[in-house]
Amino acid sequence: MSYVVAIGGANLDISAQATAALLMHDSNLGSISTSFGGVARNIAENLARLDLNCHLLSAVGDDVNGLSLLQHTKQTGVNIKPVLRVAQARTGIYVSVNDAQGDLQLAVNDMAVLEQVTAEYLQEHRALLQQAALIVADTNLTTDCLNGLFTQAAQKPLFIDPVSVQKAVKIRPHLAKIHTLKPNRLEAEQLSGMMLNPATAPAVAEWFLQQGLQQIVLSLGESGLYCANQQEQGWVKPLAVKVRNTSGAGDAVMAGLVYGYLSGYSLLQAAQFAQGCAALTVSVEPANCASLSVAAVRQLLGTHHES
Repeated sequence: MSYVVAIGGANLDISAQATAALLMHDSNLGSISTSFGGVARNIAENLARLDLNCHLLSAVGDDVNGLSLLQHTKQTGVNIKPVLRVAQARTGIYVSVNDAQGDLQLAVNDMAVLEQVTAEYLQEHRALLQQAALIVADTNLTTDCLNGLFTQAAQKPLFIDPVSVQKAVKIRPHLAKIHTLKPNRLEAEQLSGMMLNPATAPAVAEWFLQQGLQQIVLSLGESGLYCANQQEQGWVKPLAVKVRNTSGAGDAVMAGLVYGYLSGYSLLQAAQFAQGCAALTVSVEPANCASLSVAAVRQLLGTHHES
């Protein structure tokens, strides 16, 4: 049976959302919730909900948060056997502060445990990587681990989420080894040195393709996804839904792109499916939508197409 390997962060998410305009340097009224997150883990859960066989490579501490995270992730259908349980370590925690519209304003992450996901750890799972249909990874991994990944997964379609401006620089030397990259505006600007807006998106996308990428998906929020490969280029707009929390949107998009690629979709078709995944995800409070499924995405896309 074919499968995907997801490599990267797995952590506890603490999300705070203000009920009015945020006031810096002050206490704000709002709601606070906890859920299980991590870019790679979120993507893996989404892929499992899309009926794809997915193995997670990550690390958690030997604490209550780590145990609960693994139990939850396993229940969604993800294979968690490769995940490291690190003694005397704390499971990663990601704290986000969203405005009243549900958009991220500030985040702090404590993911030191991921330093245990090394190139040697990947080498131990070499057979798993070599037999995968596709590998998706985030840049929460150390530079050494990413270097090892680009060496060991050279013959596999490699989908990368840059995660943040600070972490995106780790992949700059390896752009030619990446199949599909999904940066947001700030990450794309950091990597390319070019200003990114809807008007410049085609030129920025072309720059990435010239570096050797096979596909680039520029995520520009409300403007949509600008997608390009050697066969097609174009915009795929987000679906109009009531937004509750945008924190899981990017992970849902990546899962949709992976699903589309493995299903033989064109890039723009895959991006449309990915926007359907994102729409379902932003309409709920957690970073993962429990009702995400291929049928739910197709139904949503059909409804919006008819309207």
